[in-house]
Amino acid sequence: MSKFLSFLKLQVIPPSRPTCLPLLNFGSLETFSKIQTTSDSVLGGYSTAYVEPYRLHTGKLVARFHGNLNQTLPEHNPKVKKSGWAMFKTKNRNPRRNAQFKPFYWFKKQANFWWDFTSYQVVHLRVANLTPSRKFMLNVQSDTMSRTDLFQHRLFTSIDPEPCEKIVWQDLFIDLNDLVLTNRGVVQIQYYEELERDRVKSIGLSISDGIFGPYDLLIDKVECVGGEVYMKLMRDSRQHTEELQEQPKN
Repeated sequence: MSKFLSFLKLQVIPPSRPTCLPLLNFGSLETFSKIQTTSDSVLGGYSTAYVEPYRLHTGKLVARFHGNLNQTLPEHNPKVKKSGWAMFKTKNRNPRRNAQFKPFYWFKKQANFWWDFTSYQVVHLRVANLTPSRKFMLNVQSDTMSRTDLFQHRLFTSIDPEPCEKIVWQDLFIDLNDLVLTNRGVVQIQYYEELERDRVKSIGLSISDGIFGPYDLLIDKVECVGGEVYMKLMRDSRQHTEELQEQPKN
């Protein structure tokens, strides 16, 4: 009888939706091998971009995205009219540079995308901006015919004119519906649900805020969440913020 009831539950009760999809967990050194960096230097510019392991005093391993932004136009490439950007992203699943877009794939191993975001609501990032005056962007790319389309959203980290005396971590939540379609930095006309959530090709961060000088951002993890996990993270983040506000200033 118990077996029959178990079978009946499987037929009647819909499967539960997943609530957490890890994208980048920098607590593992293996994650760093999945990352590639680039900057305007590939076009003759002078900006730099690095993603390196960073060990906290607690022993925890995180990523450090840092470098120097330079808006000077390349001397030997007159086609470039605007410079000063740096970024990192996950490597493509298909390593071939000229891999062609396909509307469907017969086998999963042929696909040029990593993730399916369909079941999730937001992208959750835990970051610490060591250069609070600098503005970073989240970049999401889906497997489409355009290789230069990006869905972007600014990371609203705290802006403090005073230099950081200690590392302050923030939990950021970006609704997938709030991502804005851009192409080469220009906002595009975007249709409803144009982001193909079931074919997410890469995820990464960038900076192009028009400011000369160094930038420095620590990243603990990046993940897609929804449901109960999302609500719990929001509650924990709100409580942590309130605790920080209650601490007396020296």
